[in-house]
Amino acid sequence: MSCASPQVPPPQQSLLPRVHVVFFGATAVAILVLLLANFEDLQTLLPSSFWSVSLRPAASQATNTIMSVGKRPIRFGEDCDDSATKCQYFRPIWFVREWRNDAIARHERRGSRKRSAKAPLDRCYKKMISLYSLRCRDEFVDGNRCRARGPYASSYNRTVTTHGRPLDLPQQFGYKKLYKTGGTAIDEILRKIMYQGRSMTMQIFRPLRPENNMSGAHEFMRWVAHTQHQEDLDYPVIAIVRDVIPRFISAANQLVGMKGRLQTCDSAMKDTRTLMECVVSALIGGHRDPHFESLVADMYCNVGGQNDVQNDVQFSLYSMEDISEVLAALGSKNSTEKINTSNEKNVTLTIADLTIELIHKICLWYSADVSMMRSLGFEVSHCA
Repeated sequence: MSCASPQVPPPQQSLLPRVHVVFFGATAVAILVLLLANFEDLQTLLPSSFWSVSLRPAASQATNTIMSVGKRPIRFGEDCDDSATKCQYFRPIWFVREWRNDAIARHERRGSRKRSAKAPLDRCYKKMISLYSLRCRDEFVDGNRCRARGPYASSYNRTVTTHGRPLDLPQQFGYKKLYKTGGTAIDEILRKIMYQGRSMTMQIFRPLRPENNMSGAHEFMRWVAHTQHQEDLDYPVIAIVRDVIPRFISAANQLVGMKGRLQTCDSAMKDTRTLMECVVSALIGGHRDPHFESLVADMYCNVGGQNDVQNDVQFSLYSMEDISEVLAALGSKNSTEKINTSNEKNVTLTIADLTIELIHKICLWYSADVSMMRSLGFEVSHCA
C-alpha cells in the first residue's frame, strides 16, 4: 500500500480583493482625470515654487515660510536680501510680466477651456493711489540715517513738540498703503512724526478727491525707480502684505458696515452665511473698491503699470503678522493693540461663514497675491 498523503484541494480564492483593487483603481483614475481637468486651478492653489522658480527673483530666494524666530528687529531701510531680516524685496512690473507669461503657458498647455475668474491686474483708478513720501529735516540727519522724533501722545493732535523719543529711520523713504494691512494705524503714526516730532516732512499722494489725479504719483515713482538704480543712493518703499483670506474677511466686514459701499449686500436683511455669499459674488462680479483690490494690482498701479523694468520700483514688503513691530519701529506707544476695533458693527463676518467653495473662489480671484506671497516666503493659509 502506498503511504502517500492524500492530496488536499487548493483553497478557493475570494473575489473580494479583486473587486477592491478594481474599485480603488477606478477611483484613482477618476480623481486623476478630475485633477487634470482642473489643472490651472490646482496650479493656482499650490505654491508657485511647486511649479516653477521663475516667479522668484534670483536675489531673493526665500524659504517656504518666513519664520520670525531668530530674525533681527525691524529697522526700515535694511537689506531685505539678508536672511536675518523680516522683509522681502518685490518688483511689481517684473512679477506681473513673469506671472502673465506663466499663466499663458498654462493656458496653452490646457487648451481652450474657460479660465477661472481672477482679479484684473491692469485695473487702476484714483482710489488705489495711496502713497507717502518722507524726508528727514537736515538738523536730524546723522550719516545716512534720520534720528527722527517720535510722537509723545497716544492720541492724534497737531501740538508741536520735540520731546518724543528718537527713532532710527532712513534719511528718506516711502510708504505704500495697501488696504486692510494696518494702513490707518501707520498713517496716524506718520502724521504724528510730521506734526509732533517736527523732524520729517511728508508728501501724500492720495487722490481720492476729484481735483487730484494719478500722474503726480506715477512721476514720483519713476523718480524713485531712477534713485534706486543709483549705486550711491537709496529710497526704500515700505509696504505691508496680508494673507488673502483674513484680508478679504476684514474688507467684507468693513464694506457691509459702511453705508453705500456695497448696496447689493444689506447686512440687516441676511444671515451671516448668506451675507458672505453676497460679498464674494460682488468680489467675483468685479465690484470696484480699494479694499477689494489685489495687492499685486495695487502696487502695479502705483508704478504706472508699464512694461519698462527701468521704471520698476523695489518694494520692501513686511508681513501683517509683524504689524506690531512695524508700528513700534515708527514709535507707536500702542503697537500691540488691535487695529480699527472702535467702530460698532451690526454684524460680524468670520471664517466660519465661508464654505470650501467660497474659499476656493477667493483664492483663485487673488491668485496673483497667493503666488507673490508664497514665492517670497510669506505664509498663505486656507488656499490649499
